Amino acid sequence: MTSRAPLRRYLGHPRLAGGLTRLADDVPGAGSVLWRAARTYVGGRGLAEAQTCVDRLLAQGCQVSLDLFGTGTDEAEIGAVTESYLELAGATAGCGPAVWLSVDPSHVGLHAFPAAGRAALERIAGALASGRRLQIGAEGAETAESTLRAVLDLAGAGLPVTATVQANLVRSHDDARRLAEAGVPVRLVKGAFREDPRISWRAPEQVDASYVRIAESLHRRAAAFSLATHDSTLREQLLGSMGPVPCEVGLGVRPQDTDALARSGSAPRVYVPYGPLWLRFYLRRLAEAPPRRLRGPGPCG
Repeated sequence: MTSRAPLRRYLGHPRLAGGLTRLADDVPGAGSVLWRAARTYVGGRGLAEAQTCVDRLLAQGCQVSLDLFGTGTDEAEIGAVTESYLELAGATAGCGPAVWLSVDPSHVGLHAFPAAGRAALERIAGALASGRRLQIGAEGAETAESTLRAVLDLAGAGLPVTATVQANLVRSHDDARRLAEAGVPVRLVKGAFREDPRISWRAPEQVDASYVRIAESLHRRAAAFSLATHDSTLREQLLGSMGPVPCEVGLGVRPQDTDALARSGSAPRVYVPYGPLWLRFYLRRLAEAPPRRLRGPGPCG
């Protein structure tokens, strides 16, 4: 199988995203065409559209994790991002535990501006009512330790956070243990970043084996965790051996599986990204999951 890494680099390049954004802004009708394609994966260009998407998913028996995507490039922007998340927390408060929030560490500048990033996460998580959580995403291996320390510190302060563990990293087995011992729920993913082979599993069968080992370890510890994968074979294997476990999926990716999980009564949690940077996100998603993998429009299409 050929690697999609060159395609990911091309589609995710800021210049391409910027050029298409200008096209969408300047050419009559271009924005509508691009948005019709993107909305399979994207919950909305703004909060109002995202809320409509959330309502549809809840009506279908799903739960939701909402993510306002972006990257915090300076401390002023981190403040603006924090306020946007606080607005989001308030706007979805009536949904209760069915709707969580999700954020990538880089969006609040956690690694570039540790103090400001930590303060942002504290404010956002602290604004959530009982039963709701802030899911903190995972990024490259070089940020894994600082993200883990931040999550453990926030959880130690009593804040409702969830960690993301990437099965393709060798260190993740120990990370999952530390999180379980601290009582932090884990969102287990395979990992989308191509890492140094000295610190990661590269072959698909190795990543799958690592995923199973971590899941089984968390299950033995009676830890709170979810299976966040679109590998239906792997997911069904684990559900068959462990019984009911929460499952998480991405908006628009294999929507037939999301529908099946919802019909089974398991209420899968759907990751719903939204925001004005929707086009760049769509290009990246297009490289990771080409349209031929889809079966019909997503729930927000």
